[in-house]
Amino acid sequence: QITMLPEHNIKRYWLRAPNDAVCFRWLAALQTLARQLSPVGVVSKSALAFALEEELIGEFATLLRLRRFKKGDWICRKGSIIREFLILRQGRTGMYIEDHKSKNKLYDQLIPVCFFGERVFYKDSEMSPRKAASLQPVWTTSIRAEEDCEMLAISKKKREAFLKKYPKVAIG
Repeated sequence: QITMLPEHNIKRYWLRAPNDAVCFRWLAALQTLARQLSPVGVVSKSALAFALEEELIGEFATLLRLRRFKKGDWICRKGSIIREFLILRQGRTGMYIEDHKSKNKLYDQLIPVCFFGERVFYKDSEMSPRKAASLQPVWTTSIRAEEDCEMLAISKKKREAFLKKYPKVAIG
């Protein structure tokens, strides 16, 4: 018997295997899958791994929360304020741009470990708070879930605390 405790859930799951050998094979496979889908695994496989030192990857990953989007949901719309940084954990999204007739056209597709919203990490410490507020970053494209998606997101409050603690992570 294998007991799995999901990260944010108290439910217990029991898997019954026909024998110990099968049980240990399943356990190894599930542990590998869990590592790949864990926030640390996702951040480590993304381009962020090149920008963050190894110990920062783990700390950054603890700040991420899971967000789910159904196929067809708009994750963000062009022109709206970027409020969070998102990393695609599972699924596929489409990046849309407007054509000359103001119709959304599929421009690109994003796959797991791709991220967007990185403009929230731009350094604006040289600006006054009033000017920084007026220059809030906005989405330059629209992004839609092309299939059911799981994303890892960092809130503004947690992001600001992380940047305050590690100012060298800020871009610019």
